[in-house]
Amino acid sequence: MNLQNQPIPPAPAAPAQPPVETGVVDAQANMAFVAEAINANPALASDPDVANYLASNNIQAPAAPAAPAATTAPPAAETEMAPPPVAPPPPPPPAAPAAAAGVTIQCPGCSTQLKITDTQRPLTVACPGCQTHLKLEQ
Repeated sequence: MNLQNQPIPPAPAAPAQPPVETGVVDAQANMAFVAEAINANPALASDPDVANYLASNNIQAPAAPAAPAATTAPPAAETEMAPPPVAPPPPPPPAAPAAAAGVTIQCPGCSTQLKITDTQRPLTVACPGCQTHLKLEQ
């Protein structure tokens, strides 16, 4: 194929771009942006470049952010969730008579003295001298 005398097809057209507006800024949006930036970083309000920008564009610097609220006391105990009630401990076993808390008895079979410190009643005790079994009721 001979390409010397062939016409060159035109280049495809570029896609249409939306027109770009330069130098047009919504003043209200700009003020909101500046206010947000100064609120996020209060040191910007004292920056000379920012102050000049604000003055040259007739923008009022936003008021300084309000001081944080005073700390409040923690919620009263009535408003806090109380832990579940704890069951009271079981009552102690009935106390043995005070006289039984360390008694000495004499074995009737061999007269050996037996010291009893156990407060449990009835109690069966074996005498080490004669192997007689004694039952204490009180």
